[in-house]
Amino acid sequence: MIVDRQGKLKARKIDQMVSRELCANLIIQHDLPFNFVEYEALRTWITYPNPDACLVSRNALKSDLLKIHMKENNMLNEGFREIRNKICLTSDLWTSLTSDGYIALTMNYVDTNWKLCSKILNFFHFHPPHTGFELSNKINGFLHEWEIQKIIFSLTLDNASTNDVLIKL
Repeated sequence: MIVDRQGKLKARKIDQMVSRELCANLIIQHDLPFNFVEYEALRTWITYPNPDACLVSRNALKSDLLKIHMKENNMLNEGFREIRNKICLTSDLWTSLTSDGYIALTMNYVDTNWKLCSKILNFFHFHPPHTGFELSNKINGFLHEWEIQKIIFSLTLDNASTNDVLIKL
């Protein structure tokens, strides 16, 4: 029960889907692990003011996050139709401290208001070998996935020798 602005008691109905979306956004904004929602102290805190609260599992949260990701991808894909200029792409490949390889593809463009925009199109765990042939396949796959081949102005790469093969391919 809560007290409204007129001082009357009324039951507060909580929309569980809104609650789950807020939790997913919390995870994204603060880079929290999925199992954050299963911390016992968090569950105790949530159920203290509302014993009837429906607590979300990490698997349900993963599903919610994938929906948000797909929604953001669709919005970005729709935004491509509004781009009237060419785009510049940057690809970067690096290895983490644990020897895991990653590749990222970033898009830069000037929008209709002459504002420079930057979007990460892909971020991918890239297993070895990191040859020019494999890099070419991966970047081509990214480009076909987004269907942006016709609006590319440039592709910037680092000075790794494998990029020489990538450029030729």
